[in-house]
Amino acid sequence: MSRFDAGRRAGDSDDHSDRSDDHHHRGRQRARAEFEMLGRLWSAGVAAPYPVQIDGTDLLIEFIGDADGNAARRLAELHPEPEDLDDLWDQCRAALVALAAGGCHPSADTT
Repeated sequence: MSRFDAGRRAGDSDDHSDRSDDHHHRGRQRARAEFEMLGRLWSAGVAAPYPVQIDGTDLLIEFIGDADGNAARRLAELHPEPEDLDDLWDQCRAALVALAAGGCHPSADTT
């Protein structure tokens, strides 16, 4: 067998399949963890989308936007005026307090 052919037997493709299955399993685990955390955040009163359904690695979450179907702006798109900063800080602080009170921190992870 030549050096090029070494390791190119049919059995080796099973190893790749196992790695692929592991990858998909980890993806499902991450999706489930995100779904559960969104539920905990929402239940704690944090401004987070309500998790509706999970299917494998796909999450269906509540749409956050206006009645015309326009999605809410992302935080990165926000360029607040100086007079809005105090209110935004208060919202951030309230969210952190709700996170802590609701047990939404890594040491509270039950998975």
